[in-house]
Amino acid sequence: MARSSARGSRPGSAAFRRSGKALAAALTLLLSAAALSGCWDSRELEEYAFVTVVGIDEGEDEGTIRVTYQISKPRNFSSREAATSAEDASEIISLEAPSLFTSRNLINVGTSRALTLVQAKVLVVSEAFARNGDVLMRLDSLVRERDFRRDIVLVTVKGKAEEFMRANKPQLEKAPYRFYELISQTAAASGLVPDTQLHDFIVDTESSNRTAVTMLAAVQEEDIDGEGQPFDLTDLTAGELRIDAANRVQFLGSAVYRGQKLVGTLTGRETRMMQLLQGRVEQFNLFVADPDEEGRVVSMQARQQERPDVTVNPFADPIRIKVRLRLDVDLAGQQNNRESVTSEDRIRKLERTVSRRLQETIERVVDKSQRELKGDIFRFYRVGRLRCMTDGCWNGVRWEERYPRAKVAVEVVTHIRRTGKQLDTVKGDGA
Repeated sequence: MARSSARGSRPGSAAFRRSGKALAAALTLLLSAAALSGCWDSRELEEYAFVTVVGIDEGEDEGTIRVTYQISKPRNFSSREAATSAEDASEIISLEAPSLFTSRNLINVGTSRALTLVQAKVLVVSEAFARNGDVLMRLDSLVRERDFRRDIVLVTVKGKAEEFMRANKPQLEKAPYRFYELISQTAAASGLVPDTQLHDFIVDTESSNRTAVTMLAAVQEEDIDGEGQPFDLTDLTAGELRIDAANRVQFLGSAVYRGQKLVGTLTGRETRMMQLLQGRVEQFNLFVADPDEEGRVVSMQARQQERPDVTVNPFADPIRIKVRLRLDVDLAGQQNNRESVTSEDRIRKLERTVSRRLQETIERVVDKSQRELKGDIFRFYRVGRLRCMTDGCWNGVRWEERYPRAKVAVEVVTHIRRTGKQLDTVKGDGA
C-alpha cells in the first residue's frame, strides 16, 4: 500500500492541477465578460447624419476655413419616392471654423443628428484654398480621422467649393455622390481628367520626387462665346466649354500640385497626353487634318493596348528619358470623297499624320511640365529609381531638382487596324 501511494503522488501533479484551475478561471472570466457586454454604446442609424460630399474654402476671417457639408436624406431614395430630384435628396450646410474637426461639432448647433463621415465619397477643394499651400496640414484631421476614408475622390474647383456644390444639379442620378463617382470613371477612361483619390494625393505630396494631380472642375461661365472656342474643344479647362444643359458643372483637365500647393492646371488634351505616357488611357477620339485635301479632317478612335516603353538614365547629365508610345487606331470617318480608305498608301499616310500630331502635342506638354510646372507629372521617376539599389543612391540623383533640365525624346507609333464598314469612298454629286 505504501508503494502504491508513493507511485500515485508523482512530482508536479499538484502544480499541474493548480495551473489547470487557474486556466479554467481565466477562461470563465473571459467568457463572462463577452456574455455580459451589451450594446450600451450603440447608436441607431436614425441618429446619424451621413455626409457624402465635403467642400473646403478659405474663410473670411484669418486662420479659418469655410466648410460645406452635403448631407444625404436616405428616406428620399426609397422606391415610393422615385421622382425625388437630386436637389431634394440632400441638404447643404456651410459654416466657418478654425479647423475641419471643429466644424463637425459646431454643425450640431443647427442639426439634430450626429455628423459622420463614414459615407463621405468626395472632397472638393477650392482653387484659392489650394494655392495658399499646406493643404493637408490645414486639413490635419483628414489624415488621422478614423471615419474619413482615403479612397474618396479629390476634386479641385475654380471659384468657391460651396458655390460649385450648390450649383451641381445632376439630372440622371438622385444621389449627388454617385454623380461624382461616375464622372471620375467615365472621364478618366478617356483621359480628360485624372482619377485621383485622397490616398494618391497624400502619397504624392509627401514625396519630394512626385507631383500630385487632381481632377479640375468648375461651374460653366455664363458669358462664353462659342465662336471664340478652339477647334479642338478638349484643349480647354473646366468651365470654359459651352454646353447647353440644365447642370452647369463641368469636369475637364487637371490641377497640378507641387508639395501641398497648387501651381498650375492642364487642359483636357494635356491631361490626356500626360495619362497616355502613364499608360492609363483606355480609348479616346481624335481627329487630324486630311493629308490629301486641305480643309478636311479625318476622325479616328485610338486605343492604348499596352503601356509605353520608357527608359531612363538618371546618372547622365542632363537626365536622359526616352519614351516609345504605341497606339491602335480605328478609322471613324473622313470628309474626303476621293481617296479610298482601303488604299495602302492612304493608310500609311494617315498613320504618319496621327503619329506626328500626337508626338508634337506630347512634346509641348513635356516642355510645360519642365518650364512652367517644374515637376514630373508623367512619373518617369518610377523607371529611373529602378537603376538605384539603395536610397542613398537615389537621393544622390536629385530627381526633383534636375528633372526640369532633363532631355526627353518621344516617339509615337500608330497602327490603323480597322477602316470601318465603308470599304470605298462615298461619291457625291460632284464626284
